[in-house]
Parts: sequence; C-alpha cells; structure tokens
Amino acid sequence: MRSKTPDHPSSASIFLICFASGVLFIILQVSLIIFYIDPFQFFRVASGTPYFSQSMQRNQHAGIIRNYPFDSIIIGNSAGAMFEPSMFDAYSPKIEVQNLIFNGGTVNENVILLKSVLQYKELKVVFWNVNGQQFEGYRWPTFPNCMYQQAWKYFPYCYLLNVDVLREAVALKSIYLKPFSEGAWVKHIDRFQQYVPMPLDRAELSCQLQTKLARGRTNNILSFDDDSALDQRSVRDFESLIASVVRDNPKVKFVFYFPPLYVPFFWQSVGKTEMQFRLYIKRRLLQFANVELYEFQAMTDVTHDVTKYRDSAHYYREVAQEMANDFASGRYRVTESRLRSGWDALVGELEVGHAIAQSEFKDLCH
Repeated sequence: MRSKTPDHPSSASIFLICFASGVLFIILQVSLIIFYIDPFQFFRVASGTPYFSQSMQRNQHAGIIRNYPFDSIIIGNSAGAMFEPSMFDAYSPKIEVQNLIFNGGTVNENVILLKSVLQYKELKVVFWNVNGQQFEGYRWPTFPNCMYQQAWKYFPYCYLLNVDVLREAVALKSIYLKPFSEGAWVKHIDRFQQYVPMPLDRAELSCQLQTKLARGRTNNILSFDDDSALDQRSVRDFESLIASVVRDNPKVKFVFYFPPLYVPFFWQSVGKTEMQFRLYIKRRLLQFANVELYEFQAMTDVTHDVTKYRDSAHYYREVAQEMANDFASGRYRVTESRLRSGWDALVGELEVGHAIAQSEFKDLCH
C-alpha cells in the first residue's frame, strides 16, 4: 500500500503569507514610530519644547484636549483664530481658556470636539462663533474622527496608521526631512492658530462686490415678523447639532457670538434667508438659561474700518481683544428686549455696506 504524500503549501500561498507578514510588519513599524515620536502629543505632552501644528489642527486638538489643562474653550471657525487666553483675564469668574477653533471648521466638527472635551474636562464656558459655518459633514474627508472617540483612545488607528502623521513625525526628528513637513509648526500653544497680519486686498474685494452691484441694490430683506424666507433645513441642522448640545449640558455656560464682518462684505454675503436664520438663532438661543449671545456686527468702529481687517471676514488681534473685553462687560449682548432694535440696526448696516461698496470699491477691480 502506497504511503500518502504530505500536502505542501503552493507557491502562491507562500507568497500571500510572506506578503501579509510584510504588510503587518510595516504597519507595526509605522505605528511604533508614530507612538514613540507622537508629533501631535496625543499620548503625552512633548518633552522639551512642544510644537503645535497650524495647518493640521484637527490632528493637533485631540492631544491638547487630553493632555493640557483648561476649563473653558473657544470653538468655531477661523473667525475666532486671533483669541488668546490672556485676553480673558478680566472675565469673571476666572477661567482658564484654550483656543480650539478649526480653520474652516463645520458645526459638526465643533460638536465632535466639544463632546470629546466634555469627556475629559469639567467645562465652565464655551465661546462659540455661529456665523458662516457649514453645519453638516467635514471640511475635508480626512477628519481624524477616531482621535476624538473614547472607544479608540488606546489605539487611535486614524492617527497611528496615518501617512501624513508619519511624515510629520520623522520631519520633526530629522533636519534633513524638515523641508517635507506640511504641519506649519509653531511653538506657542496660546496662538498657534493665528493668521499672519496683512493689508486687505481691496482690488479682490472690489471684484466680489461688483458682482453683487451688477445685480442691483436690494438685499430683499423681509420684515422682522416675516419668517417666510427661513430655510427649514438650516433650522433642523441647528436643532440637531447646536441646540441639542446646549440642552444636554445645562451646567456649561455657552457664549455664542456673531463676529464682526467688514461692512461691505456683510452687505455682499447677507440676504433675506441669512437674516431670517440669524434672527431664528437669536430667538432660539435666548430660550436657554445657560446661554449668552453677542452681536459684534454692531461694532461699527471696527466694521466700518478697513484697516482692522486682514480680509473681509478676518480681523486683527486688537479686535479680538476688544471682543474679549466685551464678553466680560456685557457690551453688545443680545437680549429679548433688544431683538427688534438689533434687527433694525443690522438692516441699517446693510445700507451702509452698500454705500461703501459703491463709493470706495467701485473702480478698484482689475
């Protein structure tokens, strides 16, 4: 009787096993390198001088939340980029502020960040810009969601297996690889989001304004009591994202604010739908006992002065300081009794913006 010849793995099987082993080895090595260097300080505060990434804030903020002390935060988009913790020294009661805005941040991203902070900190105050933000989704599809989820706090796969993070990790450790870094690294945690001051490009703004001027003067603003232009999708998004998180955290004080836009840009960007939604937000937020609301478009000494702006929506540091002082003093605070007068003032500002667009920017577009 013949003995049975033992089966041997085929060459294809051997190749697949070797290939899979090689891939797993590379994954392990990448994870260990990122864990050891930890460029965004997710696992630990950096030894020596810590650096913070201006251009990869969505990776950076998760580590700040986990490893740095604060009891109050600033969130929103780049309209809040110029705020620094020291600006809030006059605020009472005393708070320790950390700026956690996302450049181009969506409301959805802000809510994800806020919920992550609440898992690690007992927050006192949240300062939140509510103007000009996309509600749903992400600014970019690469948002590192796992870094903000408790389920992945020990193995944040979107961090440890991220090629961009690996690039920044080795670039921080090698002078030869630093030219390949895209992190825009800054030493100061208090102001690493800030943009570089530069004069507003009047010609570029003029071209934007001329497009609207060519369509005619009116913004078609409806009356204070007419909500027929209110966008119901925006209302649903507001309720599901902002109103729900305010309602679910009654012990946290929320300070919402509309930032000051350069007034011709305010005229260009705001129509009847935007004005009605702005009014809806104010009415809705004033229903919460843990909310304060500020309308900084009323800062006409700022919004009428082009020298206060880097571009039509981004103001300089001194304006942020003035706004922080106003948070402490209550100036420009919105109340129920001031809603109608505030509405009338904003309608008046639209007229001012139109007049400036016609007189000062008419012939600057090339």
